[in-house]
Amino acid sequence: MTNLSLEQALREVERAAARVATADASTLAALRTELLGRKAGRLTQVLRSLASLSPDQRRDLGARANQLKQQLEQAGVELILGDGLAAFHGTPRASEVELASGRRVPMD
Repeated sequence: MTNLSLEQALREVERAAARVATADASTLAALRTELLGRKAGRLTQVLRSLASLSPDQRRDLGARANQLKQQLEQAGVELILGDGLAAFHGTPRASEVELASGRRVPMD
């Protein structure tokens, strides 16, 4: 990927990642695969392409990409933990779960 296409790809990932704030559990799972999938994840491809950039470009784009990755992974972990804790305690699956950020996410 060229620098311009990497920048463009990262902007697309940022737009998709913004949907995490309002996503329900199934949408969040789909976004995680779309963006962080091992083979074809859009953010994964951006991260792999960073090596071809100059050090300054790599630093700037890499910082943004890593921040997005951490946000997406945290959102996924919070949902998994919320669901797993309910199963561990023998309680029925909740209709929604409250994330550490205070946001409530509907479970479907």
